Amino acid sequence: TLTPLFPATTTRHASLGLAWLAGNKTYEAGIERAFPHEQTNNNLDPRVNPFGPGARVTHEQWTLSLGVSWALD
Repeated sequence: TLTPLFPATTTRHASLGLAWLAGNKTYEAGIERAFPHEQTNNNLDPRVNPFGPGARVTHEQWTLSLGVSWALD
Protein backbone atom coordinates (compact mmCIF):
# COMPACT_ATOMS: atom_id res chain seq x y z
CA THR A 1 0.00 0.00 0.00
CA LEU A 2 1.35 3.38 -0.99
CA THR A 3 0.48 6.29 1.29
CA PRO A 4 1.45 9.98 1.01
CA LEU A 5 3.27 9.71 4.35
CA PHE A 6 6.04 7.51 2.96
CA PRO A 7 8.11 8.03 -0.20
CA ALA A 8 8.22 5.63 -3.10
CA THR A 9 10.68 2.81 -2.49
CA THR A 10 13.72 3.15 -4.72
CA THR A 11 14.77 -0.03 -6.50
CA ARG A 12 18.11 0.91 -8.12
CA HIS A 13 21.20 2.02 -6.18
CA ALA A 14 24.87 2.64 -6.87
CA SER A 15 27.58 3.15 -4.28
CA LEU A 16 31.28 3.88 -4.14
CA GLY A 17 33.58 3.89 -1.15
CA LEU A 18 37.23 4.18 -0.29
CA ALA A 19 39.48 4.11 2.73
CA TRP A 20 43.10 5.01 3.30
CA LEU A 21 45.47 4.34 6.15
CA ALA A 22 47.78 7.07 7.47
CA GLY A 23 49.78 6.06 10.51
CA ASN A 24 47.36 4.76 13.13
CA LYS A 25 44.34 6.49 11.55
CA THR A 26 42.00 5.27 8.82
CA TYR A 27 39.96 7.74 6.77
CA GLU A 28 36.81 6.51 5.02
CA ALA A 29 34.46 8.09 2.49
CA GLY A 30 31.44 6.72 0.71
CA ILE A 31 28.72 7.98 -1.59
CA GLU A 32 25.44 6.32 -2.53
CA ARG A 33 22.89 7.22 -5.17
CA ALA A 34 19.30 5.98 -5.05
CA PHE A 35 17.97 6.62 -8.55
CA PRO A 36 14.53 8.23 -9.05
CA HIS A 37 11.52 5.96 -8.68
CA GLU A 38 7.83 6.80 -8.94
CA GLN A 39 4.80 4.94 -7.61
CA THR A 40 1.11 5.67 -8.23
CA ASN A 41 -1.70 4.87 -5.79
CA ASN A 42 -4.93 4.04 -7.61
CA ASN A 43 -6.80 2.83 -4.49
CA LEU A 44 -10.33 4.28 -4.34
CA ASP A 45 -10.65 3.93 -0.54
CA PRO A 46 -10.19 7.42 1.04
CA ARG A 47 -9.01 5.81 4.30
CA VAL A 48 -6.05 4.32 2.43
CA ASN A 49 -5.57 7.01 -0.21
CA PRO A 50 -6.85 10.39 1.09
CA PHE A 51 -5.71 12.21 -2.07
CA GLY A 52 -7.72 9.99 -4.41
CA PRO A 53 -6.75 7.66 -7.24
CA GLY A 54 -3.77 8.68 -9.30
CA ALA A 55 -1.79 10.15 -6.38
CA ARG A 56 1.91 9.87 -7.28
CA VAL A 57 4.95 9.76 -5.04
CA THR A 58 8.57 9.99 -6.22
CA HIS A 59 11.81 9.47 -4.35
CA GLU A 60 15.52 9.84 -5.09
CA GLN A 61 18.45 10.37 -2.77
CA TRP A 62 22.17 11.09 -2.47
CA THR A 63 23.98 9.96 0.69
CA LEU A 64 27.52 10.96 1.67
CA SER A 65 29.37 9.24 4.49
CA LEU A 66 32.69 10.30 6.03
CA GLY A 67 34.55 8.63 8.85
CA VAL A 68 37.81 8.57 10.76
CA SER A 69 38.99 5.81 13.05
CA TRP A 70 42.23 5.19 14.85
CA ALA A 71 44.00 2.31 16.55
CA LEU A 72 45.37 2.70 20.03
CA ASP A 73 48.93 1.44 20.35
